[in-house]
Amino acid sequence: MAGEPDPRRAPEAGDGPGPARAASAGPGPRAERGAEPRRAPGSRPVARPGTGTPREPVPGSGAGCAARPARGPAPDLGPVRAQEPPQRPAPGAPPSARSGAGTPPRPRPGARTEPQPGAGPLPASDPESGTASDPESGTVRPPEALLVACALGIEHLALRSSRAAGPGAGAGAGPVTLLRTGMGPEQARRAVSAALRSEPLRTAAVIASGFCAGLAPGMHPGDLVVADETRGPHGTTPCTATDALVAALARALPGRTVHTGPLTGSDHVVRGPERAALRATGALAVDMESAATLHAALAAGPRPVAAVRVVVDAPEHELVRIGTVRGGISAFRVLRAVLPAFLEWHRSLLLPRR
Repeated sequence: MAGEPDPRRAPEAGDGPGPARAASAGPGPRAERGAEPRRAPGSRPVARPGTGTPREPVPGSGAGCAARPARGPAPDLGPVRAQEPPQRPAPGAPPSARSGAGTPPRPRPGARTEPQPGAGPLPASDPESGTASDPESGTVRPPEALLVACALGIEHLALRSSRAAGPGAGAGAGPVTLLRTGMGPEQARRAVSAALRSEPLRTAAVIASGFCAGLAPGMHPGDLVVADETRGPHGTTPCTATDALVAALARALPGRTVHTGPLTGSDHVVRGPERAALRATGALAVDMESAATLHAALAAGPRPVAAVRVVVDAPEHELVRIGTVRGGISAFRVLRAVLPAFLEWHRSLLLPRR
């Protein structure tokens, strides 16, 4: 009919939006009101008044998945204040001024922690020895150190061999220092005083050890003498925990005779009638360094002290030269075995007292 459009005719620009037009062409200049304008690939849809909230695909969801509503306009927060650049705090400012939150900054690794106000004083400490003291009670925890002093090279060799021999010989309450002082009371005094000035040994327990000459009848080379006191020109020095030391030696050297009594000092080798004179004073044995060693140790500060000697010659068994006679060899072997007993004695001193 004349007034009807020919379905075989291609649609023109002025025709209404038919199905073919909506699928192939965008809106022309005369597009109807409300038609969605064409947008570039990748652009987001724009909400238009009265058309509802457009939806955008969820990123990574792919086609056909649910969509989420687009973000609406940002709320009105009022006038925006310009951000001022941060100001560096003045030197010496308090922590609240530096951090702005009233909390002090975190200390650097390895830095010394200072006490906070109201937290009380920090306990005093010694970084080298590991000891610490309580400022309220004034008590000091003793360092686990032991100094064993001897005079002669052969004595040092025997004690050093004892340190490395047998299971448990090197185990004890703490480090052990073997000190060869040299022969005679003056050399012993100087060497011990110098050793105790060093920090690791400042409060160490001290044992004087080595060989001695027996004064009492019936003593034999290889017998042990544990001094309950030492006697010298400066007076008498009492020894610490003698009973514990005797018991430790009896366990370490079963079958050996252990004598207990005064140990006197001399500045020279004592022989013959002079021994009888010293025996008359009540002394059990004599040597040249024990009295000076213990006196110097206590002069450097309070500490446990002891003296343990091995009889190398006796009134009936005098030696001319040590190491060349059978008695000297026997004494050497005994001295090699005493260090574990020294460590047991030292360990007992560090146990808490009840």
